[in-house]
Amino acid sequence: MRILLIKPPINPHINTVALYEPLELEYLAASVPEHDVQILDMRIDPDLMRPLQNFKPDIVGLTSYTCDVNTVNRLFSDIKSYNPSIRTIIGGNHATFIPSDFHTGNIDAIFIGYADSTFKQYVDKCIRREDLDEIPNLCIRKGSK
Repeated sequence: MRILLIKPPINPHINTVALYEPLELEYLAASVPEHDVQILDMRIDPDLMRPLQNFKPDIVGLTSYTCDVNTVNRLFSDIKSYNPSIRTIIGGNHATFIPSDFHTGNIDAIFIGYADSTFKQYVDKCIRREDLDEIPNLCIRKGSK
């Protein structure tokens, strides 16, 4: 399975002193070594379409702080407009504390809390086309709900 993990671009209203590596995404990538995973750090490379077209991911995941909610929701809209069959997932601080901000038709699953073990479960169950309901701390979109 091809998985694209994205760190959103820097919010222009926030003063950033330093850029740290997207460690949270590196942890997720390390949890699924049997899969082809790419990390797009949009703070450095803002081109979303290139990896969507060239890598052709099955799953796209983003992380989000509170200041990134609007940007992340726009990115998910762009991803689903490009290919509605891509599974879209969100995690991170804001998704954990206010998951309702991501209850949109463009997001298929919301990870609550640490996703280092649940992410692997999610990927494995997606491959086997199994029910995702038993994965702890996961909100799943079913139809319009």
